[in-house]
Amino acid sequence: MRRTVNMLALVTGLLASGTFAGGLTLAQAISEGVGQGPEAQVLKNSVDSANEKVRAVKSVAYPHLNGYVNAGLGQSPNASAALMKALAPMLGMPAPSEDPYYSYSLGVQVTQPIYTFGKVTTALHMASTQEKLTVSQTSASRLGIQSQVVEAWFNAYLAHARLDLLAKSIDRQSETVKNLQRTFEMGSGLKAQLLMARSKLIASRQDLISARSMAIVTRKALNRLLARPSEDTTVLDTAGIVAFEAAGVPDRESLLRTAYQGRQDLQSMTQARSLMEDYAYINKAAYYPTIAMQGKFGFTTASQNASAAKNTLDWENRDWLIGIGMQWNIFDGWDNAGQAGQTRAAVRTMDVRLSDMKRNIEISGENALSEKIVADSGLASALEGVAAAREAFDLYQKNFNGGSGQLTDILSAEEALRGAELGVLSARLARVKSHIQISLVQGKDLIPLVEAP
Repeated sequence: MRRTVNMLALVTGLLASGTFAGGLTLAQAISEGVGQGPEAQVLKNSVDSANEKVRAVKSVAYPHLNGYVNAGLGQSPNASAALMKALAPMLGMPAPSEDPYYSYSLGVQVTQPIYTFGKVTTALHMASTQEKLTVSQTSASRLGIQSQVVEAWFNAYLAHARLDLLAKSIDRQSETVKNLQRTFEMGSGLKAQLLMARSKLIASRQDLISARSMAIVTRKALNRLLARPSEDTTVLDTAGIVAFEAAGVPDRESLLRTAYQGRQDLQSMTQARSLMEDYAYINKAAYYPTIAMQGKFGFTTASQNASAAKNTLDWENRDWLIGIGMQWNIFDGWDNAGQAGQTRAAVRTMDVRLSDMKRNIEISGENALSEKIVADSGLASALEGVAAAREAFDLYQKNFNGGSGQLTDILSAEEALRGAELGVLSARLARVKSHIQISLVQGKDLIPLVEAP
């Protein structure tokens, strides 16, 4: 029992070594990634575009109001004018003028669909489905952003943790080299041991350069996802990381049931399929009549005198019409019929993809549960390993300082201790990630977020 408590204290201490007040926690990183990151900005623009698309679809149900203003000069055959021209000599009247006519008109006209054989109703249903689709796609995309941030945060944290552990290892090796140097200068040490220790220290310093480069790269990748300055070096804070394990682990049936109900990518595909079905009907219904109310009011004049334009707005020149009209597409070379056939084929394809997505969710769920079991076992093994490595290093160092130990033993023990310490950090974070992955499989946000638009 005492050993278990000591091991738990050890891993807590290793995690706490990367904890600083005011640092960047995982929850804060997720919030920034979803709220201000580049992926979030792209998502916002996509939502705005989808909302405008909904407005365009709804327009079919609203009245269409158009204004017109026309002015022209022309002439066309006129049976009555020709008759008057022939009768004028017999009647002793002057022949009608053959000058062209100046025509002017302006006004407004409105069309309001009354009955469309389901085209308007279907379009409004499509608009409603598009709104739901936008919400689902937004939620699914935000979940993807959260997953990316988690991966980047853990990579950056582990890279910096490895850098810190390597720096501590170099300090221990440097102390060993100093002790060997003093012993050698006093005439009781072996030069070969001193050279070996120095060689090991030089190699570790080279590893430190590589680790520092990796820490910089992983941090830049995290900063990009959070829209932070590339050179931001705010420390990564593990405070609150255990909160991601608070939800517990569901059984397989509960996990899949929640996933089928909560996964927004699954909902998105279902809604997209509904849109396709409606679109297929719209294409088919293009061959059905559309009955609409039509209205028009304006002013029209036609005169051989160009100055008549100033009298266009006289009340006597009013031009109006109100009534009901019907029009339909009789034959279009099977254009709409072909599009309807293509859409129905797309619906069948989406049925296959829906089935495949459900199978992928099932596989992902089982994999997440398996990773949780592996992570628990890995953490327990890592805790045992780091305790044993620490004890071995202390014993070898004590024996070596007492003159009865081998330098190769203490160097190997030091390297094993460094690997074991990093292994504990990796195993601890892997268990947290396994809980996070279970939440993602179920379609749950990792932190409270503002509702999707």
